Amino acid sequence: MTEKIYIQSIVRAVNILNLFANNSELRLLDISKMMKLNKSTTFGILETLVHLGYLEKNEKSNLYRLGLGLFRISQCIDLELVHICKPYLLGIAEICKETVNLIVLEGNHLVYLDKIETQYSIRIGTRIGQQISVYCSSAGKSILAYMPDKEVDDILNSIEYIPLTEKTITNKDKFKNTLNDVRLNGFATDIEEFEKDLICIGVPLLGHKGSPLAAITVSAPLYRMNKDRIEKIVGILKENVLKIATKLGHEE
Repeated sequence: MTEKIYIQSIVRAVNILNLFANNSELRLLDISKMMKLNKSTTFGILETLVHLGYLEKNEKSNLYRLGLGLFRISQCIDLELVHICKPYLLGIAEICKETVNLIVLEGNHLVYLDKIETQYSIRIGTRIGQQISVYCSSAGKSILAYMPDKEVDDILNSIEYIPLTEKTITNKDKFKNTLNDVRLNGFATDIEEFEKDLICIGVPLLGHKGSPLAAITVSAPLYRMNKDRIEKIVGILKENVLKIATKLGHEE
């Protein structure tokens, strides 16, 4: 049998990257202790990962976080998710006649992975690849509601709360309170929190052990919505995310 050969420095580098799965930012000392490596060895690996773009370093706080190099790799995974979700997004759009979005969390912000435009002439001014904040969207509520408390706190402590409208939630604790309702009801809304006269209804797409992979949302002008229509759209969204989860093999 051929003996397996592992390159220690690569194993250590990958293990360091894995630390950020549960930590948005870490100090050199924290990483050194968690890896049980001396500081000089840890520093060398970290600076190499920074150079390659897989980590970023805040020169003021000396905190490390995941970099855009991993984002570029994750885009390949995102493309597969788009491919699987596309027929379901088209089906939702066909029934609802409104804009349908597939949105994921990247770091402490959201990214539009896919978008199916409404058939109406009045459309929503967002685009694929656009980044938005988590605190002012139904997608952000849908995803964060199903994440561990520490990760949620790390994200909410790292962002700036800018009022986009008079109804934007700009208080961390108030935003966290809305997550309880999302968990209870299985969906989220933002009503003029992101843009005046706009409503967005979101449902989480949950993966292994209930962890959020993405959110699927329906956006529309507020005047085209009422209570009955919102309830109908929520039902359609929930039905389709269950079908997608089954397709992905994540049905619990």
